[in-house]
Amino acid sequence: LPYMLRRYRAGGIDPLGERLLTYPVLHYQNGGLVIDSNGETTIAGVYGCGEIAGGTHGRNRMMGNSLLECCVFGRRAGRAAAEKAKS
Repeated sequence: LPYMLRRYRAGGIDPLGERLLTYPVLHYQNGGLVIDSNGETTIAGVYGCGEIAGGTHGRNRMMGNSLLECCVFGRRAGRAAAEKAKS
């Protein structure tokens, strides 16, 4: 909280003394790059992982699963890209 207060006040806003407008926003988009099981996209040699890649969650994403997705596909994509670079 102290960090955020300093940030707001540095921008000329006092969140404790004035109203702040808030809006609903999209926090996650199901979609993105099409990848295979190793993170390779439809463009040979181009890899994607994490929230840039889509389709791993189907139609919905359970909260907290993005970190696991980043770890699994990051490792797979990294290994596949390293092998591709050797050839």
